[in-house]
Amino acid sequence: MRDDLDIVPAFPKVINIETTNRCNLNCVICPRHDAMNRPVGDMMWTLFQRVIDEIAASSVPGSPPTIGLHLFGEPLLHPDLLRQIRYVKTVLPTSGLYLSTNVALLRGTLAEGLASSLLDWIVLSLDGATKETYERVRRGASFDTAVANVRGFLEMLERQGTDDMHVWVQLVAADEGLTGEVEQFYQTWGSWEKRLPRMRVVIKPATDWAGQVPITPVEGSDEKENIPRPGRCRRVVEQLNVYWNGEVTACCYDVGGLLKVGSVQEESLAAIWHGSQMTFLREVFRQGKQRRLPLCRTCEDAG
Repeated sequence: MRDDLDIVPAFPKVINIETTNRCNLNCVICPRHDAMNRPVGDMMWTLFQRVIDEIAASSVPGSPPTIGLHLFGEPLLHPDLLRQIRYVKTVLPTSGLYLSTNVALLRGTLAEGLASSLLDWIVLSLDGATKETYERVRRGASFDTAVANVRGFLEMLERQGTDDMHVWVQLVAADEGLTGEVEQFYQTWGSWEKRLPRMRVVIKPATDWAGQVPITPVEGSDEKENIPRPGRCRRVVEQLNVYWNGEVTACCYDVGGLLKVGSVQEESLAAIWHGSQMTFLREVFRQGKQRRLPLCRTCEDAG
């Protein structure tokens, strides 16, 4: 029995909102292109408002959840992204707000809007230190464009004197030709850590997304990774994930909807969090039987 799952908070600590599950790339490190059999679309503005309003109404006073504006899509594709950020920070000004982008669209007025926004944290995923490797991993993207977009965004932040947005320039240490490039990645982007107080070069542990992507970590990369690998899974007492159409899943690895626990089109997030399906999943984990669940049976985090 697991006693670390006995205490269930009144509301999730993290809520990821899939504002869109459209994507402009077909990356080899992502489960989206093989495992996602759900319809593709963008979250409607009225649904987004409802989700944020429910979070505001149900949050523990003084301790609102962290909100992510991405899941299984490229958030910069959503035409209302900047409006979404403004709304979250109007309704939930003290919530941590973050997103992760593949940077292919991070330019022009959109980049300027993000640089001047109230985002607390943005992850710039640039998975390669050379053109050959990057374009093999990030299929459909241009290395030169990606580098120019990242550099341009960092320069915007520097000109604006932005010192309250955390920025990660990130490389996933996956065995797709990245061996030997980790140090080169540091050399390319490391100087920015001195120019922007909250900028960080991040080497992220590779994940196979619960067996949905055939990935082997780069040999020796664990010595250079600077964020922790996931420990024993606690997602059932920490997070909810809202798909673009309002369906809710218990797991941020669940690209195909195998662990759906409800829909905000039918009931509130609070009702889903304390509902029968989440309660069932927690009990399965408490009893150590999570390997019987779809997705969990092939997940290295399941314990």
